[in-house]
Order: sequence, then structure tokens, then C-alpha cells
Amino acid sequence: MIFDCHTHITDESGSYNVEFADHAAGLGGMIVLARIGEDNRKVSELAAKFEKTVTFGFIDPSSEKKPAEAVEKIARKAGCRGLVVYCGETAMHPCHSSAMVAFEAAQRLGLPIFFHNECWGETSVLDYTQPVHLDELARTFPQLKMIIGSMARPFYSQTLELTSRHENVYGCLPIYPKRAWELYNTVISIFEAGAEDKILFGSGYPDNNAKESIEALLGLKLAFSETNLPWVGSADLRKLYERDCIEVLGLSVSHQEGQ
Repeated sequence: MIFDCHTHITDESGSYNVEFADHAAGLGGMIVLARIGEDNRKVSELAAKFEKTVTFGFIDPSSEKKPAEAVEKIARKAGCRGLVVYCGETAMHPCHSSAMVAFEAAQRLGLPIFFHNECWGETSVLDYTQPVHLDELARTFPQLKMIIGSMARPFYSQTLELTSRHENVYGCLPIYPKRAWELYNTVISIFEAGAEDKILFGSGYPDNNAKESIEALLGLKLAFSETNLPWVGSADLRKLYERDCIEVLGLSVSHQEGQ
């Protein structure tokens, strides 16, 4: 079974993606992330229609007057089981004073944090997506589970260093079917670092499809079969996308609170 820790149930306009059901049908479980500014309760209610699905609510702690109360509201009123922050897109340093307050509340409530690291806009701050900034968070909040989205591309090596240093930090592996060489290097680096047990698969749906992503991953063996380059066994590769992200994060999948 494939488990997907990075999906969006709405399109960029905020409308429900009617094709999401097809994506969900092939998965053993998934995490649905709210987009920037989305109604967290709406996203949670949409996601609750699917089995073994949990929702992470959006928060920008730097814009909240009472960050701890905002976190509690997302959990108790919106029914979310984790939080997603967009540090680069919202120009918030991960260790911003308000973020520290929010993350302390998240640790107390048992809410994992997903760091959504894609930076598409010219005004986004790429520096704030560097995993090195999360080292302080991991040390300050050792019980707070954190997922580094998209392996913090292009800062892959920093992600591997953080996952190796801290028990509570995980990397989310993106698979871009058209970037075979980048994928090859990422996978090899993961196994050379011995970090494969700290990696969760995340398709980034709807930008990428889980099935096509896995086919691209498994297809690398054929693509590089006539070279002397090292590769990874199929059984080890399966561990990357068959790891139950919901179980790893200590989350249950009964009806979400607030539903």
C-alpha cells in the first residue's frame, strides 16, 4: 500500500478537486494539507469523507496576536490533527518568536508540523526554507514531530543531516517523474546516509500523481541498468512509499475532533 504525506484536496483556487477521489482510491492513507489562507475546517470536512485521512491546518504564527490560542482553535474547532506552515511563502523565519509560541502549543497538543517548503513567488524567502533553521526547533521541542516537505529542495543534504540528528524530524520525499537524475541522486543520498527509516513519501498532489511518481521511482532501475552506477533493491525502495506516515506520526484516524 502507498501512503502519501503530502496532498491537497483543493485546487489553487480553493475549489474542491473532484479528481481527488481517484487519487485517494489507490492509497492506504494520506495527509491532506490546507493551502495558505484556506478555511481549515472546510478542508478538514472534505478530507473526513475519505478513509485513513488526517488534515493539517494552515497557520502563519507571525500574523497571529495569540499564536497558542490559534493552534488550539485549529485542533479543536477545525478538527485538524497537525499544522502546516509555509515559511518561505509567508516570509516567516521558523524560529520567529510567535512561531516558537505556536510550536510549544503544538507539542503540548500532540500536533505534528509539516514545513511546506516550495517557494514559487519572487517575494518568497528561500532562506527560511533551509532545514538548518529547524535544528533549534528540534532541540527546543524534542516531542514535536516535524516533517520537512519536499526534502527542502534544493537543500537535500541539510534535510538528511537533520533527520539523522533528531529522532523527531522526518523528510518528505517528492518524486518528480521528469527529473530522473535529481531523483536518482536524492534516493542514493538517502540510503548512503542511512536515513531511509526517516523518510516519508509525499506526492504533492495535485501537482504530482502518486501512482506515476512510484512508477518513476521503480523505473530508475531500468533507466540506469546499463551503467555501473549504484542502485537500491526493490524491497528497500518499497519501504519509502509503504511506510505508514499516519502511524509514524502517532496519529489516529478515527473521526477527527470537531467533526
